[in-house]
Amino acid sequence: MNRHYAVPLFFLALALGMIAGMAVERAANNAMTPFSADREGRLSELMHLIESEYLTHVDSDSLLDEVLGDLVSRLDPHSVFWSKDRIESDQWAEERSFNGIGIVFRMHRDTAVVLDFLEGGSAKETEIRRGDRIVRIDDSLVSGPGVDESTLMDALSGEEGKPVNLELQRRGAKRPIWIAVWRTRIEQPSVSTFIMIEPSVAYVRIEWFDEETHQELRMALEQLLHKGMKSLVLDLRGNKGGLMSAAEGVADEFLGDDVLIYTSENREGVRRTHEATGYGFFEVGDMVVLIDQGSASASEAVAAALQEHDRARLVGRRSFGKGIAQGEIRLQGGAVVRLTQLKLFTPSGKSIQRPYEEDEDTYLHRAEEDRFAIDKDAQGGLQPDYFVSDTLSDSEKEVYRRVPIDSLADAALVFWEANRNQLAAEGPGRWMTSELDRLGVFRKVPWRWWARLNSETDRQTLWSLFRFEVFDVAFAESERRPWVFDADPDVQKALELLKNKTP
Repeated sequence: MNRHYAVPLFFLALALGMIAGMAVERAANNAMTPFSADREGRLSELMHLIESEYLTHVDSDSLLDEVLGDLVSRLDPHSVFWSKDRIESDQWAEERSFNGIGIVFRMHRDTAVVLDFLEGGSAKETEIRRGDRIVRIDDSLVSGPGVDESTLMDALSGEEGKPVNLELQRRGAKRPIWIAVWRTRIEQPSVSTFIMIEPSVAYVRIEWFDEETHQELRMALEQLLHKGMKSLVLDLRGNKGGLMSAAEGVADEFLGDDVLIYTSENREGVRRTHEATGYGFFEVGDMVVLIDQGSASASEAVAAALQEHDRARLVGRRSFGKGIAQGEIRLQGGAVVRLTQLKLFTPSGKSIQRPYEEDEDTYLHRAEEDRFAIDKDAQGGLQPDYFVSDTLSDSEKEVYRRVPIDSLADAALVFWEANRNQLAAEGPGRWMTSELDRLGVFRKVPWRWWARLNSETDRQTLWSLFRFEVFDVAFAESERRPWVFDADPDVQKALELLKNKTP
């Protein structure tokens, strides 16, 4: 069975284990038209000549893979060819589950600092503490020049059940600490967050669309309804897409019987409609959907259906603009090709696909440039009903001009390590509402920065930015969650809209 999905090539490098269950197999002889004898003969002859006559030895298999990859990429920005070797080396990035120890870390200069733990990971059950610095993994030094996040991730991943030994530096410890941790299989749900953020307002975030997304959403909605949900904020920001069948299931939860979700069209011009079933958990109740320039393909299909049927209002920035879907085909020899096979249209018949005749780099980055574009009739993404700026204020720009963001993040880690006990006693609520003049309680603040700023307004802005950087590292995700929404302008706009209608 062939399934269709849509994931912008622009986001593939950001997946890092976050995309799952999109592999679709189909026999190669049913998937594509074979080469003609002439084309096959020319290719075979050329490869033979390179192998037998070229001046130096070349890896002809790798060369052929590069040629095939370039050929497919010339079709459109979203058709992709993956060699068998690439699939095997990047397999972890294509699955919703991965082998690891379950830590969240941030690089401080050239050393990883443990910030939090993932559910299902073994690290949470060990003596590893937030703030520990990872110096060595087994026999490999992972601290120093040239070390980055990928170095750590490669060293921490591996065979399930196999132990990994960490050498840690801990503030106050006289010598390094060695801790053995077992790698486990860690599942990452596509519905990453569902929570009540007001007495009758729920928040649900969907990271991507795969085989499990619809069921995960139903379970989330059922729990939220029991908690009194009357209105919903559905967060699709940065959602790269995924299976279109999953997008249908998600939209179905909010739309009535036989309501059109989207229309697809194949190469012969044959159109197929995709309608809701009327068995959704939340077909009545106010909704706001959050989108931005990272919302693409399947997430755009859901957002468009809810917007055009007046089921939800869209808040944020103009979406990416991908209205085509690819089918994934596994070739003989283990390679995989994703070929564009369908055009997608919103319920009103509109295509949201941006033109891609320009060069690929310009196409892939234009969504960022056009995120505030106002033109409801233009191709190229969905226009939100309410724009919310993600750009810096003039005061913030001035602060960042004088105080580099990397320096601010580094200083937040240093500040946390020096004042960990005081911050723990404060808690995230008091810390996020604390005023600049209370900084006297804490020492080792980078006071040298204040001299670079010309006004009290700029200093207050720096304090606000610094406070949030500290908040992000000083408190675990479970502690931060209730306060994150207060600092999120998109969520605050959604709540403003919902409160006008929610009893």
